[in-house]
Amino acid sequence: MQPSIILVPDYDRAHGERIHAEVNRSIPHVKFGVIKTGRYSSSARFARIQDNVLNHEVFLVQRYVPKTVTIEGREYFVTARDSVTKDDACQMLDALNRAKAKRVWFCAPFIELRQDTQRDGRVAIGGKNYFDVIQASAGGKLAGIQTFELHCDQGTAFSGVSVDNFRSINCFFYYLKHYLFKDIFDRGLEQEKLGVIGADAGSAEDNKKIATKLGVPYIQIGKQRNTHTLEGGTAEIGSVHHAQSLEGRIALSFDDIGDTFSTMCNMAKLAKSLGAEAVYGLINHLFANPKKGTTAEHKIREAGLKVLTTDTLPLTEEYLRANKDWLIAQLSITPIIAEAIRRTINYDSVSDIFSQPQITDDLLVRVYRDPNYLAETAEL
Repeated sequence: MQPSIILVPDYDRAHGERIHAEVNRSIPHVKFGVIKTGRYSSSARFARIQDNVLNHEVFLVQRYVPKTVTIEGREYFVTARDSVTKDDACQMLDALNRAKAKRVWFCAPFIELRQDTQRDGRVAIGGKNYFDVIQASAGGKLAGIQTFELHCDQGTAFSGVSVDNFRSINCFFYYLKHYLFKDIFDRGLEQEKLGVIGADAGSAEDNKKIATKLGVPYIQIGKQRNTHTLEGGTAEIGSVHHAQSLEGRIALSFDDIGDTFSTMCNMAKLAKSLGAEAVYGLINHLFANPKKGTTAEHKIREAGLKVLTTDTLPLTEEYLRANKDWLIAQLSITPIIAEAIRRTINYDSVSDIFSQPQITDDLLVRVYRDPNYLAETAEL
C-alpha cells in the first residue's frame, strides 16, 4: 500500500511542514511535498505536481493567499478574498487527477460560503457552485472536504462528498482557560467575572452554547423586536434587553467571520455602555476588510474591542505587530488539521476531536508553547 502524502501550495510551505511534523509523530511513513503555483505570461494561473502521487492518497491543504490593499495612499494587509485562491484549488485538484492520485482529501480551513441561500430564484447560489467545480476538477477522486466554521451548516449538503465542518472554539476555550483568563478560572470566578454575549441574531445560538461549555452566563443584549397585534394590523416595538448585568464583567463573543467589524464594534460599544469592563471578540476567520474608506482596524480601536483569532487566514508578523494594541493572539489550528489527517489515515473518528474537548487540550498543551502555533502579540 502506497503511503499517504500531504501536499500544500508553494506559498504556504512552512504551514504544511508543521502539519507534516505533527502527523509524523505517530505515522512516520507519511510523505510531504509542495505544489508549484504561478501565472503564465497570459496571467492565467497554473499548478504543477512535483511529487510522484501515482496511486497515493493525498491530503491537499490550502489556506487563502495573502495580499495588500491601498486606501488613501496607505497600504493595509488583508487576506485575499478573491478568485486566486479558488482558482488555485481547482488547478491543484485537476493536476492531482491528471497525475493519477488514488484519492484526494481537500482541507481548506476557510471556504467562502456566504452566498449560501438566495430567495430570488434567478440568483446563483455561489457556495454550491464552488463545491460543484472542485468536485469536477478532481475528476471523481475527491474523497472528502475538511474545513473550519462554515458560514452555514447547510453548506455541507452542497457537496456530493462528505464535508467535515470542524470547530475552532475548543482552541479558544483552551487559550481563555490556560492563558488569557487563567487566574479567573483557577480561582473559580468565571461565573462572576465573565459573560458571553451575541453580536447579532445569527451568532446568538452559537454564543449560548459557548456560554454553557465555558460555564459562564449568556447575557442577552441588543435590540430585540417584539410584534404586537393591534386593531387594524401589527406593530413592531424595539427594545434593549440585558437579562443580567454586565457591570464589571469581561464580555466574550464568538463569530465565524470578522469582515468589516461593523456589527461586532457596535456590540462592543453597547456592552461597554452597560458596564462591561472589556469586550473580546473570538473570531475564527479574520479578514478585517475596509468599507467605504474606513478600515476595520480603525473601527476596532474606536470601539475598544480586543480580538483573538486563528490562523485559518494567515496574518503576517508585521500585521500582528502593527495591531498588537487590539489583536491579542493568533491561535494555530495546525494541530487540529494534523489530528484530523492522522485519524482519517487510521480510520478513527474525526468527530471525537470536537465532541471530546480533552482531546484538543492534549494536543494544544504541548504545541502552544511554540510561537509558531501561538502568536501572542504582546511578545512581538
